[in-house]
Amino acid sequence: MRLRAPTIASLLILGAVLFLVWCEPVSEGSSTTKEVAQKIDLAIWCLRHGDNSGASSNLKSAKESYLKLGIENLDNELDNRTREIFDNVIQNPTEQDCHRLRREVLRAAALAGLPLPLIYQHSPCLILLSTFLCGFLYAALLKVTTNWSRMREIRAQLDDWRKRFTEAKKRKDFKEMHKLAQESAKLTPLYSELWMFQVKSFGFFFLFFVPLFFLLSRPYSGWVVAWLPFGLPLPIYGYWASCGVLGWLVLSFGAMSSLWRKLLVGE
Repeated sequence: MRLRAPTIASLLILGAVLFLVWCEPVSEGSSTTKEVAQKIDLAIWCLRHGDNSGASSNLKSAKESYLKLGIENLDNELDNRTREIFDNVIQNPTEQDCHRLRREVLRAAALAGLPLPLIYQHSPCLILLSTFLCGFLYAALLKVTTNWSRMREIRAQLDDWRKRFTEAKKRKDFKEMHKLAQESAKLTPLYSELWMFQVKSFGFFFLFFVPLFFLLSRPYSGWVVAWLPFGLPLPIYGYWASCGVLGWLVLSFGAMSSLWRKLLVGE
């Protein structure tokens, strides 16, 4: 009963956030602003991977898209300054200058009445809010569908058996070890219960994660949601320098679901 009102509120807010992400009207000019920002982000990505020529190529493409905004007709001085930054960065691209260029382009576009759409300006916060709400719903569902006192009892029994077995092994008490090995057969049903709980927990996790990913992947396809403060070389994946929608969703939903599970369930 105590979770009913927060659950309904979370569903309503989550629905409103996802509706905004899917249905925010985007003008043709704002779409061009997004295109420019995306190409500058791609240039930064190239720089982080040591591809200076790729960065320059993307910056040239970004400048061509920028010219479509028609800033020169609204603020010639601002437009000249932005073009100058473009030319300098194209000649000698650095990550710091690319970030500065991106800020200047977005400022110029906003003054021209062609701002970057809200869902892209605040993409990290909107996705974080969605995962915050989904994390609560996940933990609430887990709380009401699980006998937590039974789970704690099972874990206590298994932990006690492991502790006694470890102590007997240290003492080389083979008689006690043999006795505990025979007792282990009685623990099989407990392991099965615990395993079924883990399966249910993962099932509920993906019950929220997968739909949320599909709902967010279309509007944020190809968009850099967040830059890592430093790159990380990872096996198979390669050099990890930024978070797209999937990376940011994994990090934020994993953190939020763990947080709510700790708050609502206590573990």
